[in-house]
Amino acid sequence: MPGSLGVEAILQAMQVYALHLDLGKQFKSARFVQLINHQIVWKYRGQIPHGQTEMYLEVHISKSDVTPDKVTLIGDASLWKPNMRIYEVKDIAICVVEKE
Repeated sequence: MPGSLGVEAILQAMQVYALHLDLGKQFKSARFVQLINHQIVWKYRGQIPHGQTEMYLEVHISKSDVTPDKVTLIGDASLWKPNMRIYEVKDIAICVVEKE
């Protein structure tokens, strides 16, 4: 599995969390976007090879910021295969904004 798909899985987990909490409910038509000018850092320590049937991820939300025009979630995340952390991502972020 390419590393970018692991990062995408983490972003999608954060989006599910935001939807579960009904973040962005103040918007008529919300959408998810990246946080502009925000740097994330990630490390790859291995790979998930073809045939690997199990993986899981965790995201620890470290900051939640709600303003009238944007909801931002920032956190640290890890993606694992059995007994090994494959990705470590620091300061990964998503925003919920009004659809243009």
